[in-house]
Amino acid sequence: MESQPLWDWARDHGIMLDNQAVIVDEGVAAALMKHSGDRAYIRDNLDQLVLEAEAEAYRIYLEREAAFCARVFQSYGDDLVNRGEANSVSELGAILGKDYRRFDRFFLSLGQSRKSRSGSGFERINRGFLEALGYPFTFQPAIDGTPDFVLPSEEHYRTNAMDCFTFTAKRTLRERWRQIATEGAHGLGFFLATIDDRITKPQLEEMKTHRINVVCPASVKERAYPTAANVLSYRQFLDDHLDPAMERWQRNGVIAAPS
Repeated sequence: MESQPLWDWARDHGIMLDNQAVIVDEGVAAALMKHSGDRAYIRDNLDQLVLEAEAEAYRIYLEREAAFCARVFQSYGDDLVNRGEANSVSELGAILGKDYRRFDRFFLSLGQSRKSRSGSGFERINRGFLEALGYPFTFQPAIDGTPDFVLPSEEHYRTNAMDCFTFTAKRTLRERWRQIATEGAHGLGFFLATIDDRITKPQLEEMKTHRINVVCPASVKERAYPTAANVLSYRQFLDDHLDPAMERWQRNGVIAAPS
């Protein structure tokens, strides 16, 4: 009979890796609190802060991952000793050696968890900064193209889609950007936030024909896409697109004016 997967064994013994969403939110909070949550500073330095939050969230994740593994291995070894299956270091080593496939599957699961973190984590980083800066949005709206965010709201999108932005965050793009172009999304503009520095020129040209703009940290834009017209820094996205839209939405009563 195949032994219980070590990941499941750990869960059954109350040993769990911290929720990835919580870890990412801690990374965003750490990046924000370095500057005391100063909204003006955050806005002016958003390009760098996105990278700081990504790095901080990854650092926290690796720290929690190491602590999780240490607890799993210690508890697993203690359990073998307590059940009398191992009475010496050599016996314990022999059992662990025979159980190597169990550990191999455990590390595969750990790697999958890490990949999942990097994918959903970047989305939460962008959500954290939009919230910190007070921009209105609906998260994961039930609309065509399934973007991560619609600004200013799903309600306004259903009333006047051409007055709205759809905004999706993907750490790496690959071919996933086509989802927006092929699933019938409408809107004033489509924006894809990323830190991917490997988007090809033909891909960028195709995105441009579909009115899709890439939003990335200024350092990534300057290094990888210095002449691409449809690649914006975060600061350009705010200055040239989102802030003018905010003024229009407030003027037209779509959102409340700041008090």
